Order: sequence, then structure tokens, then C-alpha cells
Amino acid sequence: MNLQKIGVYTKNIGGVCFGVACPEQSVFNAAFPKSQQEALKKLPSGIALNVPFQVFAEPSVFADNVFASIKNVYNGNDVSKSLSLAASHLSVYTQRILEAGFYEARAIDVK
Repeated sequence: MNLQKIGVYTKNIGGVCFGVACPEQSVFNAAFPKSQQEALKKLPSGIALNVPFQVFAEPSVFADNVFASIKNVYNGNDVSKSLSLAASHLSVYTQRILEAGFYEARAIDVK
């Protein structure tokens, strides 16, 4: 596993709470919890025990961009930005499954 420290962020946008875990410029995990406290419990539980993470009070610039994209998806809008999924820690098989699902979702979106 070659992940750097993962930042855990939460943000309330328009009364909806969002949470993301981001190492550098990729997305490791995302959540739509009922509260910021629930996000702070759920997001780290998806991180392997040997990967360091830190909870930040303010989102990074990248995390803010992720929140904007997630909010658009949540509202049923198109997303103009492409986000990178942190998958280097996953098995090759799991990465292929996710990639296939991504392309499947893109194909469905085009129809």
C-alpha cells in the first residue's frame, strides 16, 4: 500500500452533510451522513489500520472541489470535473471491477 496521509473532511452544504477522505489529489472515501459527527465515525472506519489519517476542521482546496462535485451529483446535476479515485491500495481485481463499473455508469449516462 502506497498511500500518504489521508485527510478527513466534512462540510454542510445547504443543510446536507457531506464527508470525504482524500489523500492528496484523489478520493479515498465519501459519505452522506446525517451529521458531521456520524461522518467522522464512518469515514475513518473505511481506512486501513496502517494508513495514517487526520481530521481537518477546514477542507483543503481539493476537498472543496470534491464537495462541489458530490453536491451536484446529490442534486441530480451533471458533474463537469473528473475526480481521481485512490485505488492503489486495492487488489488489481477490485480495481478492474471499479473501473468496469465506472465505464458502465458513463455508458448509461450517455444514453
